[in-house]
Amino acid sequence: LLWAPLLIIISTVLWHVLMSAGGALLAGATPPVRALLLCLSLLPIALLLGLPLPAGLRQLQAEPPRVAAAWAINGVHSVSGSIIAVSLALLYGQQAALLFALACYAVVLLGSLRLRTAA
Repeated sequence: LLWAPLLIIISTVLWHVLMSAGGALLAGATPPVRALLLCLSLLPIALLLGLPLPAGLRQLQAEPPRVAAAWAINGVHSVSGSIIAVSLALLYGQQAALLFALACYAVVLLGSLRLRTAA
């Protein structure tokens, strides 16, 4: 699981850089084309975001109480994360929401590294 937060951070930074540079190119496209290109550009990040939970559940399958706890933690953080992301974006802009998300994944990465070295 160590690679997942790292790939999420790298792909998100790369997406942001590419969208900042190529955003002007999208401005001339029609709304359906812009929406399609934006969805396609987010697909790799979306796939990476969906990997950690199933991988973690596979590691916990021998311990049903921990599987239930993992689902609960995922649910709480999914709801609270979306509320925080929207709030940050509305109050401080999308850049702040992106930076906060990257900071959260950096914390996950550091925690994963620490768990790996402790084991």
